[in-house]
Amino acid sequence: MNDCATPPATASAVDDGILFLNEYLYENDLITEFARLQASRGRRAAMVLAGVAFLAGGAWLLVRGGAWNWLGFVCILVALYLFWRCKNLRHDFARMFIDAVDKDPSPFGDRYRRVAVGPEGIMVFARTGASRYYRFEDMSRCQHNDRIIVAVFGGDGVCIPRDTFQRGTAEELERFLEEHAGHRRR
Repeated sequence: MNDCATPPATASAVDDGILFLNEYLYENDLITEFARLQASRGRRAAMVLAGVAFLAGGAWLLVRGGAWNWLGFVCILVALYLFWRCKNLRHDFARMFIDAVDKDPSPFGDRYRRVAVGPEGIMVFARTGASRYYRFEDMSRCQHNDRIIVAVFGGDGVCIPRDTFQRGTAEELERFLEEHAGHRRR
């Protein structure tokens, strides 16, 4: 037997163009992690800043007195709403995303995902055989935490759990995205 011969399974893996392969069920805990990333610190900080501005403006209008008192109360109510919304943002996003997945009538309504990453983009497969292709040049951002990596393409996000890689590793994928897709940390 030739020592340089490559076994058929390895040869097909090298020749199929897939650099990273991940297969998983999109369970509620992964959707919740996705929601946590979407409810980023920047978004929450903007809501808190707006809340403080409305609170200050409302207080100023109330102290000023006169015909504008009603607007001061409205501003304070808006500030309280923003603070409440900021506190519940992650939970609300998670509930919204879980409901969207459960109600999805498309072939992607099933929670099974197979994600194949090639040199030019990401292909996501559903259990039905339906697929979606995302080119790296269209990727707007990539987010990650200790459980998942999410590549965002416009309004779509491709979730890739760290612990279900069948080919490659999460760390290798992060480096690949940094080198080839303009990856920005969040």
